Amino acid sequence: MYLIPAARANGWTASVHSIEVGYPGFVSKATMKLLREFGFSAAEQREMKEELGDTALRCSYFIFSSRHRSQWDNRPLLATNKTQPPDRQAAS
Repeated sequence: MYLIPAARANGWTASVHSIEVGYPGFVSKATMKLLREFGFSAAEQREMKEELGDTALRCSYFIFSSRHRSQWDNRPLLATNKTQPPDRQAAS
């Protein structure tokens, strides 16, 4: 953890937070509390919770589907319902 001392050496306040999302798309209370502390509105929190859960579910499915492969494919970033990865935005 070299980022925290480097930030503090520059006079910044820094702390470490984890984003906890599990299968099947369960978003922890700690993650929701963090979103509130960051100042997201209730509507934004609900939207982020849904997208975090959906992403976790899709990643879990990919891991399960790949369980018999000796190597994984190099895959692009996941796109959520409302976002596109940078390499796909121009095509939309």
